[in-house]
Amino acid sequence: MALEDIALHILAPGMSYDAEAHAPSFAFPYGSGTPGCFGDHALAGSGVPALGNASFAARAEGAAPLGVGLLALGDVQLLEGTDVLGLGLLQHIDPLAPGLSTSLVFADGSGVADIPLPIPNDLELAGVTAYAQVLWAWPTGPCQPTTSGFSSSNGLGVTLVP
Repeated sequence: MALEDIALHILAPGMSYDAEAHAPSFAFPYGSGTPGCFGDHALAGSGVPALGNASFAARAEGAAPLGVGLLALGDVQLLEGTDVLGLGLLQHIDPLAPGLSTSLVFADGSGVADIPLPIPNDLELAGVTAYAQVLWAWPTGPCQPTTSGFSSSNGLGVTLVP
C-alpha cells in the first residue's frame, strides 16, 4: 500500500474545505433558513473573498421567478437560526446588531440571483468574518411559505483574506 499526491490542509477558524474544488474555502454556508414555495433556498459564495477582489459574489437560489429579496449583511451570526423579528422564519444573522446593512436583490426567471459583493482593498479587514442571508418575499397566491409571506436562505459566512 502506498499513498501518493496527498495534501494536508490545516484550516484556520472560519475556513472550510471544498471537496469538489479540492481547495480550502473561505465562504461557508450554515443553518437551513426557512423554505419557500419551491423548497429550500441555497446561498453560496463564488470566488475567493480576497481583499481587493472586485468579482467576489454570492449566488442565491430557490426564489420565486423574478422575485424580490433583501440581502442582509452583518457581523453577528445566529448559527442555529431564530425568529428575532417575529416573521415566522429563521434568521441566521442578527437583524438588530449595529452595523447591519441591507440591499434589494432580484431573482431571474429561474429564481436565481447573482449578487456582486466586491471586497475593498483594506488591510484592516483581513481575517474579518461577515455573515449574509437573503429574505425572499412571495407574491400572494396559492402558496405562502409563512404567515408573513417571507422565506429565508441559509446563512453564509465569509472570511476575508489578504
